[in-house]
Amino acid sequence: KLSQSCMMYFLIQSMGSIIFLCMILMKKYTEIMESNMIYSMIMMSMAIKLGLPPFHMWMPQMMEKIKWNMCMMLMTWQKLAPMYIMSLVSQEKLTQILVVISMATGSIMAINQTSLRKIMAYSTMTHMSWMILSMKVSDKMWMSYFVMYSILVLMTTIYFKKMNIIFISQTSVSSLKLIEKINFVMIMLSMGGLPPFLGFIPKWMIINEMIQSKDMLLMTFMFVMNLITLFYYIRVCMNVNMFLSQTQKWVNYKNTYLSKYMIITNMILAPIILTMSFF
Repeated sequence: KLSQSCMMYFLIQSMGSIIFLCMILMKKYTEIMESNMIYSMIMMSMAIKLGLPPFHMWMPQMMEKIKWNMCMMLMTWQKLAPMYIMSLVSQEKLTQILVVISMATGSIMAINQTSLRKIMAYSTMTHMSWMILSMKVSDKMWMSYFVMYSILVLMTTIYFKKMNIIFISQTSVSSLKLIEKINFVMIMLSMGGLPPFLGFIPKWMIINEMIQSKDMLLMTFMFVMNLITLFYYIRVCMNVNMFLSQTQKWVNYKNTYLSKYMIITNMILAPIILTMSFF
């Protein structure tokens, strides 16, 4: 499985890189295509590398075959360079199309999924759509979103790896302490963007900018789709039994101070960032 995933990733990234390099050469040495068309093609090549719709089918399939630590790298570090290039050549109309398609696909396709890795893959598409939308505001905005998103993905994948769970049915992690169960639920709700957790803050800042620009239709669409995203994260939380204690054979989790640090990150960092956004 791992070798197949590596080959799939290599082919997809190579395809995106070939298109990207061809467009750069055409921009520099020929005048066959207009600049806007070249920039649009560069955006599409980055969409291929990011796994955004309609070039997204490889992403959930690959996530299903790799381990959680590799999933974390794929959802964070490997997204940084394509996102930066996309921010340099962003075209307004194509940006809106990518945002709408990515948000709708990521929200709707994850509803009936039982694999947590596939859910995380589709969730990444929704977060990428928020980041691409924030490029219209400023580079600082999407970079701030990326940092907070990376923190949340890191906490989520650490939990899933420590608990050794892959499917929603395995999330009844009753062998954990109460504080660890609460932390797990908080991380899931934060990934879904529920206030007042950390995951809500970047979305709130983007929505605030959209209100000021009077882009109400797109804001309403993003809000509704985000509710669907929040729904499937709540579905993940529903199996967590808060008060009963029993042991599952797949759980391989050692109690540490990690849960306390994650709760502090979720509850303390969020209001600090929210306060700073007013200045």
